[in-house]
Amino acid sequence: MALSPPTPPQTNETLSSLGKASSSDKGGLQIVLGQKLAATVVKISNGQALLNIAGQTITAKLPQQTLTEGQQLQVKVTQIKPSVVLTFSNPQAISTTNTPSSIAPEKLMQQLLTQILPNQTSISHGMAQLVQLTQTSNFPTAIQGYLFKLFDGLFKLSGRVKPEEFQAALLSSGLFLESAIAKNKQPPRNDFKANLLKLLNLVQSESTQSPELKTLAKTLQQLLNKITHQQIQAIENPNSWHVQIPTSPDHSLIEFQLDIRKTTTKSDAIWETIISLEIEDMGTLISKCTLQNEEFGFQFWAEKPILKSELETQIETFRHQLNQNGLKVKHILINQQKPEPNPIATKIALIDIKV
Repeated sequence: MALSPPTPPQTNETLSSLGKASSSDKGGLQIVLGQKLAATVVKISNGQALLNIAGQTITAKLPQQTLTEGQQLQVKVTQIKPSVVLTFSNPQAISTTNTPSSIAPEKLMQQLLTQILPNQTSISHGMAQLVQLTQTSNFPTAIQGYLFKLFDGLFKLSGRVKPEEFQAALLSSGLFLESAIAKNKQPPRNDFKANLLKLLNLVQSESTQSPELKTLAKTLQQLLNKITHQQIQAIENPNSWHVQIPTSPDHSLIEFQLDIRKTTTKSDAIWETIISLEIEDMGTLISKCTLQNEEFGFQFWAEKPILKSELETQIETFRHQLNQNGLKVKHILINQQKPEPNPIATKIALIDIKV
């Protein structure tokens, strides 16, 4: 939908969005009069600016003053009918890559979370929706082909995943796209977030928006919001990182929680890990492993009797396997109560996100 600006305010420059953002478009960004949004200038070309707002790409007419790629803007919705108009303060007062931001990072994150939290979906569910759409919808050839390219680039699980395979899947999950670009590095060839952005731009460029294309755009936006949410969570709390790595839809993943802690002592430090996972039809299993002076201790807790019984039959086999691998075992216990972390232990981040 082409949008045209009204008479510009005296103190503001006006960006008239030419994208398909609309106050009634449930598949895209939800526009409300007076709403303030964080925007990033992605690209400048032919008198137009490509903006990224809450993960959605919008094309806009350039104002009289010059914008630069990578510039951070705070825009305000000043009109939604008959056309959507976004205004912003003088660009000279707005941060660029070389000047400090006029908006506190914490406030910027809160604004972004407000926009994306109501409109996101899990990676696995979103990918299942995309697969179903390719089977039931008649998309243009270019879009259908890019969807298959997206599927081909996903991490394919095997019986035993090698560390380098997991590392490659993590780096191409979309979490590090902006970091790579900021460091003038080329992101991974099959970067998930980059492919979602390209596909969303391709869908929005279609002159006719069928119900199937609107559903596709909505699903893509929800997936982008999920990745953005994961990025914000990683920044706010690097010691507790929730990541959904995009995997091929014909495989299933078992999600689990991993807590790593360290207690500093006068001699050797005490390391401990607590893993909690759900086992189908058998309930929750929680295990705690401690390591001190090259000696291991294990505690297990099972939610259901059937799982506890299975653990009891496997304990000696587990002990034998540890001994075969040259590991010293202090004890292996099945507890009546859930294992708890040492209250004075320090949580340790599994992955350094500053890459």
